[in-house]
Amino acid sequence: MTTAEKSRTSSGSLTLLERDNASSEDIFIWGWEFDAAQVEKIKDSVQELCLYDEELDSDFIIHVTLPPDYDAANAYPMFVMTDGVWRFGDHPALWEMMQSGRVEDVILVSIGYDYALDGTDNAVRGRFYCQDKALFLAFITDNLAPYLDEHYAIDFARSGLYGHSLGGVFTHYAAFNADRFGNQPFQHYIIGSPAFWSPYFLPSESDPPAYLREYGYFERNDSFEKTLYICGGEHEDADYAEFYGENDSTLEGIAHLMSRLDGYGVSSATSKIYAGSNHYEYIPELFKDFFLAHYPAQ
Repeated sequence: MTTAEKSRTSSGSLTLLERDNASSEDIFIWGWEFDAAQVEKIKDSVQELCLYDEELDSDFIIHVTLPPDYDAANAYPMFVMTDGVWRFGDHPALWEMMQSGRVEDVILVSIGYDYALDGTDNAVRGRFYCQDKALFLAFITDNLAPYLDEHYAIDFARSGLYGHSLGGVFTHYAAFNADRFGNQPFQHYIIGSPAFWSPYFLPSESDPPAYLREYGYFERNDSFEKTLYICGGEHEDADYAEFYGENDSTLEGIAHLMSRLDGYGVSSATSKIYAGSNHYEYIPELFKDFFLAHYPAQ
């Protein structure tokens, strides 16, 4: 971290449970979606960080939820979620799965934006997941991950990164650009309902079809060793039909991605389309499935 980044990085109490006392500048703290009663149950395991990234000139709100029996002498896999404005609300259910012994202990991390930014606004999300995706990936890989490594015991060889919709587009980008970094904080990449049609609407996106080439990954490499879990909802294509135009729908994009990966000889990718679900309803079930498969009780 640079001197400026260190000076603006801080940790403190769980502001979300105290948002009645939030600064008038933090107007979008009320947009965060979570069950306060459920978060109250795990609050002693949650640490809230504010990390500044100089290249993006942005502050990020990071919530770290430690497992029930966290022991700093042991290393734990880390599961990182983008869109903290929504995904922090999934921490309690996953923590409960650990407490009940259904899955092993995992450190949960969600990345949100400064409370002065509307994290639900696609213009904000589009900046980090599309326009400045390279810088955002660098922030996660070379800023956030090393910082967390200094403060927690993390098994990066078993850690995962999850993104949904625009975040799924970013997670796909992250998986196929990980080779550009010396630091490798993730083995698993979970791509939820990737809206590959979205970048076509962004004037700042110079090469929207780059995702169709996996960003040149297989031009630079002969094999792919990461794990991919690619998901969608059975009924979600109707949700955004007006935006597809000549591009793939979300489910078509998933099918074509799986076909390309098969052509590359990638054997570490699996896909699931969740029955009866639209764009996001299946997310809790996705998490349950992934944790039971990759972090089973020891």
